[in-house]
Amino acid sequence: MPHDFVMNDVAAGSALSTQDFDFLILDLRLPKVSSLEVLHRLRAKNSRLPVLILTAAD
Repeated sequence: MPHDFVMNDVAAGSALSTQDFDFLILDLRLPKVSSLEVLHRLRAKNSRLPVLILTAAD
């Protein structure tokens, strides 16, 4: 099982398209792009990958 940590949407898209994951932990505060956009792109590909959305925002 991969344990990849990525810091931006480009790295996330690359990792999600080249590897299989059991789940995705998605921080709401990704730099350069909305985290929800990453989620929309994932769902547009009909992915059923479970996603847990977290944030440190108060």
